[in-house]
Amino acid sequence: VRGLLEAIPIDFTVEAFDPENDTFTLTVTDCVADRGIFTYLENAQVIPCGSLQNGLNFGSKSNGNPWNFNFNPNGYETGSRINDLVVVFNDGKSENPTSTWHITFDIVAVNNPPLIGINNQTALRHQNLSVTINVGSTVTFGITSIEDPDVQFRTMTVQITNKDDAGLISVSGLAAVTFTSNSTNHIEFTGIREDVEAVLTTLAYTTEDKIQDTITVIVSDNGNTGRCPPDANGFQAPSCPLTASLVIDISADSSGNINAGAIAGGVVGGVALAGLLLFFLLWKLFRDPKDGYQPWSYTAAEAATKNPLYEERVEMKGQNAMFTAKELSLIHI
Repeated sequence: VRGLLEAIPIDFTVEAFDPENDTFTLTVTDCVADRGIFTYLENAQVIPCGSLQNGLNFGSKSNGNPWNFNFNPNGYETGSRINDLVVVFNDGKSENPTSTWHITFDIVAVNNPPLIGINNQTALRHQNLSVTINVGSTVTFGITSIEDPDVQFRTMTVQITNKDDAGLISVSGLAAVTFTSNSTNHIEFTGIREDVEAVLTTLAYTTEDKIQDTITVIVSDNGNTGRCPPDANGFQAPSCPLTASLVIDISADSSGNINAGAIAGGVVGGVALAGLLLFFLLWKLFRDPKDGYQPWSYTAAEAATKNPLYEERVEMKGQNAMFTAKELSLIHI
């Protein structure tokens, strides 16, 4: 099997056939898979390459019935590119009972793109994240992994920018990577995968007075060895840099923040309203009635002492009727 791309598993079958319709047994006597894993699919048995001293028997099948296997490359650049599975068929006949075959897998290394993982979820090449935070607060974005199966100890480069410059970006763990820029709106650094991952897990953003911003994180593998993925025309360049991206849209929530100007205006307005209400009540209490009567209240005895000619309207305490002093003098209680 030639041209098998790394990290892409392949299913394959092994079968024997002869004109006599024999039944065959299958034994794997050797395998080399330092860049992958062989598995017998019918019972999910992993074939332990390197420890098959007496071979591994996979039972009998009739003429032309297949044994089903899988080979899964591990995706790394180290080790042999050739992986072998040696199988022996035996039909049980006394004359020439066995037939030995070598199944060879030629692995072609490809340049795998970086992947970004968020909140321990499956890492993806391109991710979008929406975050809402309070104005004036700081948040981290939950970057939990940077993956690239063939980058190993080669360096990666990271660029971080905030589009609208509405807040401040920052990272920590700076000693392990090399910075070419480290400002509050543009960060760029280079390091091996483990160190890049450790720094990116600390990426933080602090809002200021604006409520919209966009943070973009670009991770590049710097064109590591291996063929590039084919383009639309099927062409594969011998090497190329591949990138992963994380775009974070930020909305700042100002509802939880106290607006001092609004509160001050509200207090002043409240005091003014209370003053107007008090003035209205006092005016209502002491104003002159339309017909010249004063709203005083008297008992009948007090009313009898009033000048009958004085047209003062009084209210009998405990009564609802309203009388002038002259009218009260005519009432006998």
